[in-house]
Amino acid sequence: MLLVPEKSLKESESVHIFDIQGFSLHDGPGCRTLVFFSGCPLRCFWCSNPEGQRLHRRLLYRISRCRSCLACMSACPFEAIGKLEGSPYPHFDRSRCEACDDFSCADVCLGEALVVSGRMMGVGEIMKILNRDRFYWGSRGGVTFGGGEPFGQPSPLLQLLTACRDTYIHTAVETSGAARPADFSAALPFIDWLFFDIKHLESKAHRKGTGLGNELIQENLKALCQSTWPGRLLIRFTVVPGFNDDWDHLVKLALFLCNLGITDIEIQPLHHLGASKYTQLGQTDAASALLVPSPARMLEIAGIFRAHSLNCFEGGEAMGSLSL
Repeated sequence: MLLVPEKSLKESESVHIFDIQGFSLHDGPGCRTLVFFSGCPLRCFWCSNPEGQRLHRRLLYRISRCRSCLACMSACPFEAIGKLEGSPYPHFDRSRCEACDDFSCADVCLGEALVVSGRMMGVGEIMKILNRDRFYWGSRGGVTFGGGEPFGQPSPLLQLLTACRDTYIHTAVETSGAARPADFSAALPFIDWLFFDIKHLESKAHRKGTGLGNELIQENLKALCQSTWPGRLLIRFTVVPGFNDDWDHLVKLALFLCNLGITDIEIQPLHHLGASKYTQLGQTDAASALLVPSPARMLEIAGIFRAHSLNCFEGGEAMGSLSL
């Protein structure tokens, strides 16, 4: 087993991440470590990781853990924290919080009601974690780089992928495809698995739901399918009621994928597991009123893709069915 040389560890770049999680079984084959890159060019209104959308640290306030001591008020150097009449809890001027990189308020919060999401880490630091975790992965595991959008920080991503290839670590990347084509093609030789998220096939609707058109995304996907890249491609599609789940769109998407020679798609229902994060960030969850698609509806949608000869998996089923 090869480890990253100490010299390369010391010379590595830095990358902004908002989380690292171990023991994942749904984002690539085997047991995996997930590295979440901060920053994303999309603003999907149903995003479950809003704390990772921006390329800087962010303050989350968990009111259930607040002791109302108001120590944060005096600690804030920008007077962004005040108190509303009739409430024992602090009030945050989020416009000032978003511009802050001090976060003294979180340092003095004994109840950990204030936490900071996001931090800079050297590529070498991350590789040390991966080299530690590899002893727990088993023969099929590895690392998955997600986000956010990993291609938003292409240079450290490429350095991480290269280091993993040099040390025989299996790599997976989850991307929206919103990447510069040169960055996308440069990274491909070092990626074993690619999860490519499709939001909507029509650019106008895509822009309405994510804030960005999909021309670049489709360009990258088409270039990938025309290349000789030997890795495993899995399309991921989140079913968002009223946005991308109408019959016409699903059929067009199935035909689009078939015409590109794509064989595998994983569908997953909209969920609200990240709803509390919006509250903690002082934001509005625009998808809160949407109902989660029923199992029967998901089975119906899977049937549309299967009718077009696509291998359609639901949830994490693909991880147990697809080979390395």
